[in-house]
Amino acid sequence: VSMISLTNGSFIKSLPPTDGARGETADTLYIDEAGYVEDDVYDTILKPTTLATNGRTILSSTPNGHKGFFFKFFDPFEKESTHDFSRYWFPWWVCPNPYVREQVINDKKTTDPITWKQEYEATFETTMSSFFENPDIDKCIDYSITELHEWKKTEAFMGVDWGYKDCHSVITIVIP
Repeated sequence: VSMISLTNGSFIKSLPPTDGARGETADTLYIDEAGYVEDDVYDTILKPTTLATNGRTILSSTPNGHKGFFFKFFDPFEKESTHDFSRYWFPWWVCPNPYVREQVINDKKTTDPITWKQEYEATFETTMSSFFENPDIDKCIDYSITELHEWKKTEAFMGVDWGYKDCHSVITIVIP
């Protein structure tokens, strides 16, 4: 844990996005590379740090696919009609430094297109290893279903297709 104390009595504390942040309280929580922080770490450890203070949270990140709390908050496909927060997008071309711009253009020649778009255009991309596009999967989900029913009529087999790393998007049920 690193900490900077200011002359007015305020301080800035750097904590890892792990159990080490559990129990901390903050007026402002800044999560860098939020797209790479696991949902359960955000929900159970980081989010509670600002509840007691009614503080603010600032999320900043390179996109990391169509998953996680950062993706849901940023809402790149405008699924929510209103937001009670501000969103800002900074793709590579807003950088005024000509050297950096030249390097980004050169990197495009040697970097795979999905990675390049996420890293430099700051777009949420579906990985090459995904079988289905996430927006297509979202169209198939009925979020209004609130009950689970037990199936006892016949034997059934269920499998999960993990599509890509840490994805829980496809469930297949086969009833013989």
